[in-house]
Amino acid sequence: MRVLIFWIILKIVLWIPSAASAKEQLAVLDLKAKHGVEQSLAEALSVEIRDAIHSFGKYEVLSREDLEAIAERTKTQQLLGCDNSICLVDFGKKIGTQLMVAGSLSKIGETYSLSLRLIKVVGEDSGVKKRTAISRA
Repeated sequence: MRVLIFWIILKIVLWIPSAASAKEQLAVLDLKAKHGVEQSLAEALSVEIRDAIHSFGKYEVLSREDLEAIAERTKTQQLLGCDNSICLVDFGKKIGTQLMVAGSLSKIGETYSLSLRLIKVVGEDSGVKKRTAISRA
């Protein structure tokens, strides 16, 4: 699992675009646990991803608690669990973030697979901007 986390962090460093001088808000949603992965593991990996992105210093990273508080305040709780890109863009606009990272963690046999999407929320070209996947035993 440590090797998977290392590869994830490396991919994120190369994957997330560099920000403008002002810090953009970036929301990292909890990973969806699929195919034999415990939700607690997906949530723990989500925290690792948030922390890795935050450590770059380029983004104001919204935590799960931030997202839940904003969703409560804006009455958009029903969108917090959505998974499709249109729904995620809508949720991102309502909470005021510019970028979102969403994805899933699955396990087949002894191999873990992580799939991530970078979603641009603002502008005419909103939607999924990048996808990446990595599998490691």
